[in-house]
Amino acid sequence: MKRWMSLAAAALVVAACTSAGTSETTTAGGPQTTAAATTVAPVTTLPATTTSGPTSTTVAPTTTTSATTTAPTTTTTTVAATFYEVEDPSNPDYYPEPVQAGSNLFGSGCTPGAGPLPDGIWFGELTNVGPNSFDFDLMCFAPNPPGSTEEDGIGDITNTNPTLRTVPANASAHVYVLDPAMNWTDVPYSTWSSAPTLGNGCPLPCTFLQGWVYVNGGEATEITMVWTP
Repeated sequence: MKRWMSLAAAALVVAACTSAGTSETTTAGGPQTTAAATTVAPVTTLPATTTSGPTSTTVAPTTTTSATTTAPTTTTTTVAATFYEVEDPSNPDYYPEPVQAGSNLFGSGCTPGAGPLPDGIWFGELTNVGPNSFDFDLMCFAPNPPGSTEEDGIGDITNTNPTLRTVPANASAHVYVLDPAMNWTDVPYSTWSSAPTLGNGCPLPCTFLQGWVYVNGGEATEITMVWTP
């Protein structure tokens, strides 16, 4: 009776141990004690949170340079005015070379247009000579045609327009005239204008005055009196 009670007590002890968390499996080698399984609560992994601090952007200062506008440079070319003068005062030209290239007329020709006589070398007749000006009848003076002889004359003079132009004269203008010995003499205009017929280049007394008038700046600066038969 005591032995049974011992077995029953042992059975209670074993049951108590089993309920405490271990299980016993009886195998051929004897009882084996297996540790109770441990249940681990699932771990929830949250994605890492990346915290970006405020981004500091440094902008280099912009320097604005005002555009400088340079006005276009205008180049003005000044053409020197031609000064018309006797080439050799000791022997003034009877036949000044044509001013216009290709012209068949001596000097500046005979078509300056209406109005005051422009700067140039002009042939014609002088009338109403005064201390400050004279009237001028412009004429055309062309060389003799090729093949002509010296006896034919010094050139072909024509007057198709009898219009008179008043030409101002510089008081110190040079007037070249032939003296009785047929030498050229330079007489100031102020002197010559008081008695122009006394030295007009004619071998005999002449009632007309013909010659070359050199005009510069709108006034006569030189006059060459010539005799044309």
